[in-house]
Amino acid sequence: MQGKELFGRGALAALDGSGNNNERHDVLTSLHEYVLPNYDDIAAIYPELNAALLRAVDAARLTAPQLVETPFGNLEGKTSADVAALVVRILCDLRYINVETTLRALAHVYQVVDGADVRKDVENCATELARFDLHIWEKAGPAIQLALVDAIDGFTPEERSSFWPLLHIIWRECLGTELRGTSFSADSMTIRTGAVPAIEDLRTIREKSIARLLEFYDRVP
Repeated sequence: MQGKELFGRGALAALDGSGNNNERHDVLTSLHEYVLPNYDDIAAIYPELNAALLRAVDAARLTAPQLVETPFGNLEGKTSADVAALVVRILCDLRYINVETTLRALAHVYQVVDGADVRKDVENCATELARFDLHIWEKAGPAIQLALVDAIDGFTPEERSSFWPLLHIIWRECLGTELRGTSFSADSMTIRTGAVPAIEDLRTIREKSIARLLEFYDRVP
């Protein structure tokens, strides 16, 4: 209920209305730490949220950093890279809600940002999105990977060419052979691994990944 109330008070409107990157970063932090973890039906608002996050990234690129005034002196303000990095973190936390929407959003951020660190964050998120996660496999098998290759099939040739830096990460993970899961307790971390079972959907995933890779290589001079 708390998340709904906060969201209802206009968190996304506040993000759109932010006048500088310090304000954008503060609103994004509130979304990330307080609103979204307590929101009951994120899937219902994910398209709207996704669009607002990308607008924040685009607006941040056109906004110069602004100093933060404190009683102890001025501090450096948040940059467009700080805003983009937090957006990527939110996208990665919510990555499974709609994998095509997430992939397109990551591709947009990757194309417009200049910082190598943010691009690395995007690449890591793409890896996490497509990886054969043991916990997801136990609940839904290769549903995520199947949705990804189907989504990529729906991209235009121009989009596949433009999104190549991330698509090759997706295909690489889809051709992987290891399931991997991590769990945490108060004083330990447990990593579980296993082989990806050979099921019919996996054949489809691999065939589509290989076909798209070969298609891309055929177009390279």
